[in-house]
Order: sequence, then structure tokens, then C-alpha cells
Amino acid sequence: RVALVAGATRGCGRAIAVTLGECGATVICTGRSVRGSLASGPQRPETIDETAEMVTKAGGKGIAIRCDHCKREELAQLAERVKHEFGHLDILVNDLWGG
Repeated sequence: RVALVAGATRGCGRAIAVTLGECGATVICTGRSVRGSLASGPQRPETIDETAEMVTKAGGKGIAIRCDHCKREELAQLAERVKHEFGHLDILVNDLWGG
């Protein structure tokens, strides 16, 4: 299965991504915080890179893709990349917070 977890940086999104990894899924982890560029500042050091690594360690295949889901251009690029690299999605999880 191929899953995309939008908002996989921390909290429920991270937990869902790791659980899907435990089930053997390929999990595309999206969000704004990546190593070297923390969208929420240094007080929130979690990144989608870490989440993807946790997915892989849990038995799945974790893939981190930075995306600001409030920007249509970035969403279009994400959709095209997913279509090109995976052909489809089996599972889509929306755990975004726009505050």
C-alpha cells in the first residue's frame, strides 16, 4: 500500500505514519519542517525526515517530501510527484494544522 500523511511532522500525524509503517506501507510524510529548516522554530525540532526514518525503522518505507499545503503550487508539485513515482495512493491522511 502507498499512503500519504499530510502533517506527519509530529503528534497524531507522526503516530499514524509510523503505524502505517508497522503494517508495511510505503508512507509519504509531508509537512513544512525538514532538517535545517524548522517551520515552527527551534522550540519544535521535529521534522518529516525523522518521521520517515521512524516509518522505515517500523518496517515500512518512509519518504519525506516537504510541502506547504497552503500553497497551491506546492500541492500541484506534490500531486505530480506522487503520480509519477507511485502511480496512485491507497490511503490519504489529512492531519494538517494551519495556525
